[in-house]
Amino acid sequence: MIGDTLLVEFKAEAVLADGTEIEAEQCEVLICEDYKVKSLRLYFDRLQYAPMIVRSCIERGVIKRLDKMTFEGLRE
Repeated sequence: MIGDTLLVEFKAEAVLADGTEIEAEQCEVLICEDYKVKSLRLYFDRLQYAPMIVRSCIERGVIKRLDKMTFEGLRE
């Protein structure tokens, strides 16, 4: 916690009704004032959910390429 701001990173895991397992890395930022939460923001990468809705190999290839592009320059 820095001042009145708290950052929480976590991984959410779930199993859908059809048995599909999903997981997503997420981040919450809480702003507090007078020991109460004034603001809560949730951040996640929407591309993590894309593979669950695409059907064709072409769509999967596009999603995979977009996912790679989002991390270019961020990883060693």
